[in-house]
Amino acid sequence: MSDRGYINLIRHLTRASSTLPLETLQASIAHYLARPPIPIPGSPTSLTATALGSPLFRIHTHARLSALALAFRHAVHLRVGVLKEEAEANPGGLLSRGVNVRAKLARWSKDVREGFKGSDAVIHLACASGLLLGLEDWETELQLKEKERRERAKVEEEVVIALAEVIDEYAREGSGWEKDFKRTVGAKGDEDPLPLAMLLASQCGHCIASERLQALPLPTIIDVLMTTIDRSFYSGAFLSGASLSGTTDTFGKIVIEPTSSFAQTIRTVSGSTYMASMSFIARFTARAITVLVESRRAPGWEAIGRVLARLQSVTSKVEQDWSKCPLAEATEEDDLAGAETREIATSTWSILKTLLFMTLMLSQSILAAVVFVPNSHSDATSPVSPHSIALNIMQVLAQLSFVMPQFGGVASTAEGGLPELKRVDVVPRSLHDARAAFMLACVEQLIPKLSEETIQTRVYPLCVPHIWDPRCRETYESAHSVMLAIFATYALGAGRQENEPHRARAHPAFAEMLVPMYAQCLVENSADGRLSTTQLCMAYAALVRGASACGHDSPSNGESTPAGDAMAWLCIKELLNAISRHSPSKETSAPPSERLHRLHLALVAAVPAVSLSLLPRLLNEVKAIITSLPTSEGRTGEMRGELVQALFKVILQDIGDAEKEFVIDWWDENRETLVGRSEAVIDVAESTGSLVARL
Repeated sequence: MSDRGYINLIRHLTRASSTLPLETLQASIAHYLARPPIPIPGSPTSLTATALGSPLFRIHTHARLSALALAFRHAVHLRVGVLKEEAEANPGGLLSRGVNVRAKLARWSKDVREGFKGSDAVIHLACASGLLLGLEDWETELQLKEKERRERAKVEEEVVIALAEVIDEYAREGSGWEKDFKRTVGAKGDEDPLPLAMLLASQCGHCIASERLQALPLPTIIDVLMTTIDRSFYSGAFLSGASLSGTTDTFGKIVIEPTSSFAQTIRTVSGSTYMASMSFIARFTARAITVLVESRRAPGWEAIGRVLARLQSVTSKVEQDWSKCPLAEATEEDDLAGAETREIATSTWSILKTLLFMTLMLSQSILAAVVFVPNSHSDATSPVSPHSIALNIMQVLAQLSFVMPQFGGVASTAEGGLPELKRVDVVPRSLHDARAAFMLACVEQLIPKLSEETIQTRVYPLCVPHIWDPRCRETYESAHSVMLAIFATYALGAGRQENEPHRARAHPAFAEMLVPMYAQCLVENSADGRLSTTQLCMAYAALVRGASACGHDSPSNGESTPAGDAMAWLCIKELLNAISRHSPSKETSAPPSERLHRLHLALVAAVPAVSLSLLPRLLNEVKAIITSLPTSEGRTGEMRGELVQALFKVILQDIGDAEKEFVIDWWDENRETLVGRSEAVIDVAESTGSLVARL
């Protein structure tokens, strides 16, 4: 007996228009693909062919094509459910075989593919991509075997063939009249098929093996993808109308008129289907670049040059317009007047963040190609040389540097850097500050490779204006992180002059000359609102470690020298003097200030950074400070407990092998004096016992 619902679906699919909503058609197609009625026709092939040939989907719109793709993806899920039900109903036995879900799914997929023949290329791509995504959803759980994987590979080939047909039909047109003719005869309401095809392919691009992607005209596909990206961001001009659309109210707050051209542009861009799918598009573009460079080196490098040119153009326009945008003046949410202005600002930042993520994804794939697949036919002056590509990427990222603080800034990864550079609530004061922060973050990574002359004449002057000024946290912390990288590099021996590898310098290294100034700088930056406690402790320990390397022929040999000990103690003395200045007088009962507590913790943090000859002296200073604090309840008792715990932590984790024996004896001798009777530190006494057992 025939299924009336199936017959009704066929009738609607064969008409030019339908009264059924698109969602209903989508659900019906998925249902009957998964459960083909018997005896009409008994397999999904006929329904597949009918759906692909339906006049309803001949109008190329994203809504219709995505609904069709989703129908085929859902059909796979429904079919797996049907097969699992059959397997549970027929588990098999000694004389009969159960239902093989994997094999039956592969046969069903083959029947679906039979219906793809002779269809429109864009519709073919939509259905094949949906089928592939559905199979991908179940591949891990079903654990497909070799035979079933061959069927999956056939579906990948269908996607590749369909995409190649779209490119051949729409991206390789001849004369201008041919292009105009094709647009004229297209169905009314059609959207541009090329970006639609790129969107469909990008959503399943990660499912396609590299060897099958190599069969595609990848240079053309990359160009089309970049055109799609370019158009999605209005070629970078989506901020152009901002300067004429913003005003200030009587309270000095920024107002963006909701009916202004800028507001309308932002709504259009943020609401775009392509913007919502930009992660897929960017990922597919990045993968296409990688596959092209690895398979065809020369066209791949040429494609890289074109991609960077597009990125350069878009980001340059964005940076130029942002400098005139009223939103650039907002440093906090209260600077914006009204919910509508805040909504526009939120959408604007969302677009900018999407642009940054897309740029980073493409840059990463390009840099990987530069590193692993060299271009032997280019020199340093070539637009596609590794040198020029690296510079272009740096320029592109510099132009988006004002967006980066929205993600917590540029993460510091160099040894000795400040991990607190990762934040989520920082807004730069200006494009200049954002550029400076980005430049400092980049320079930090290069410190080990820079000459001492470059550090002295270029890097240090770049840092100095910012290490004393915390008003812009991004540049402030980035500048300090660069300074720490200088000392860390010197301590490891990278600061030794190339022409003096085995003998002492004729004059002090630049890092040595910086020690007194930076010690004073860190002490001043211990005030509230400047360096945090963690940052101050890390910075002072790095400074003392670098100072201890002074006077070495090879700073990394680990041995102490009189010059190194003198410089290290100069830093300790600067800290002790500051502690003395900020300590409350003995006549008063005022508790230590939070700044004084930070200075105490910085002194403790410096313990592992000094040599064995200075260690007893420094530990006695630390002991005197700890025992000077009363063991009473309250904040003072907590401070004493934190100092003891911090000291125990650095002894346990950071002390070097040469100093370990002395420290063990010192700790066991002074443990009870340090702990006292304070409940705040009693856990340390109970948990440590003898330090010998722990070390």
